[in-house]
Amino acid sequence: MFSLSIPPLFAALGSSRNVLIAGAGGGFDVYAGLPLAVALWNSGVRVHLANLSFSELELIDRDAWMTEHVAAISPETTSPDWYFPEGTLARWLAAHDLPSTVYAFPPLGVQTLREAYRHLIDSLGIDAIVLVDGGTDVLLRGDESNLGTPVEDITSLGAVAGLDVPVKLVTCLGFGIDAFDGVNHVQVLENIAALDREGGYLGALSIPNASREAVLYRDAVADAQAATPARPSIVHGQIEAATRGAFGDVQFSRRTSGSALFVNPLMAIYFTVGLDKLAARCLYLDRIENTIGRRQVISRIEAYRNEVSPRIPRAFPH
Repeated sequence: MFSLSIPPLFAALGSSRNVLIAGAGGGFDVYAGLPLAVALWNSGVRVHLANLSFSELELIDRDAWMTEHVAAISPETTSPDWYFPEGTLARWLAAHDLPSTVYAFPPLGVQTLREAYRHLIDSLGIDAIVLVDGGTDVLLRGDESNLGTPVEDITSLGAVAGLDVPVKLVTCLGFGIDAFDGVNHVQVLENIAALDREGGYLGALSIPNASREAVLYRDAVADAQAATPARPSIVHGQIEAATRGAFGDVQFSRRTSGSALFVNPLMAIYFTVGLDKLAARCLYLDRIENTIGRRQVISRIEAYRNEVSPRIPRAFPH
């Protein structure tokens, strides 16, 4: 039973002592879990960070590999790949005296990613998994007008749904950002309402502007932008701006020039749902269950979308 006095996200994790926070969608998604990780570290919880990586992980030293599909990225891990968010984050964590290993998974299908997660669970004694999404397209069930970029998000969802872990959650940071990829956020809200009716919605939680969690998150995003100047994260550039009270068309990179941004306080709020409840509502999760590689996931999602009649999108009424 949840109450107003304790945020349900933290109530759900209240008995957990070894939490894995993992970026569901690849790229810089793991950075969306940093404020939560800092809060849990402050309360004495052991937190481990992981990410579904877009980097060319095959280029890193073999010594970094725990098993075929799990690499343990430390501050000393190097790669000739210019795009290496996991390595950048590991070095930033070490510079701030925080646990500095970031586990990385290559792009996989559901079955292989599940085995990678299972290896981490067994190796680290994980008793809770929180998938984090920069944006909210992981909350789409499949019949919306546009699914945004679902491949990695839903692969992660399917992989973790099949694991036996006491606590499994999904939390999203950056509401509204996926409009850039065609997502209709009225449909996102409709899905959240349906999850609430089914007991799967754990509420929304704002990251306070002046909190240590926000300050460290902003520093980490600035560090990542400096490390990847040719391709800074559009998602986290907007969330970072939202956590400091910026509003409207806040430009921070040439990548967004020509686009009108709408940075606002909703982007600095965690929206959290129960992972199993979310997985049960995904209309095509069974289609990708037996996949081994990423290309299989892509083709099966495309096949599903060719069959479905999407819900008609609606604009916000106010």
